[in-house]
Amino acid sequence: HHYYIFFLFFLSMVCGWIIYGSFIYWSNHCATTFKEDGLWTYLNQIVACSPWVLYILMLATFHFSWSTFLLLNQLFQIAFLGLTSHERISLLKQSKHMKQTLSLRKTPYNLGFMQNLADFFQCGCFGLVKPCVVDWTSQYTMVFHPAREKVLRSV
Repeated sequence: HHYYIFFLFFLSMVCGWIIYGSFIYWSNHCATTFKEDGLWTYLNQIVACSPWVLYILMLATFHFSWSTFLLLNQLFQIAFLGLTSHERISLLKQSKHMKQTLSLRKTPYNLGFMQNLADFFQCGCFGLVKPCVVDWTSQYTMVFHPAREKVLRSV
């Protein structure tokens, strides 16, 4: 899961770099400026000057928006809830069938902001917290039945 977080982080970083590079390219190669000509003239000059860079900017902006949204969503779930997306959805589905309300912030997986981050990234945060590394393969065994889906059994 942390590889997915790193992928989203680096994708957002690269797209931001492309957006920044597009504006640098236009300031160096196009004869118009936003301050002097206004928005409409500036946009017309950019389209005439380099439509390919405009296309790349639109693609980078699209990918920057969804990757940044997913990154922030995942980091929120990890840091403040101590859950993954699958665990969160499963708990929400289960709470529909329960009589009492379920708070996602008060689950046994939520150990606090710093401890959740330390456990997820497996770092000690300069000695402030100690990560709790759990080997889940020793906790559960997978038993597959031909007629049914996978079944988890406690060891």
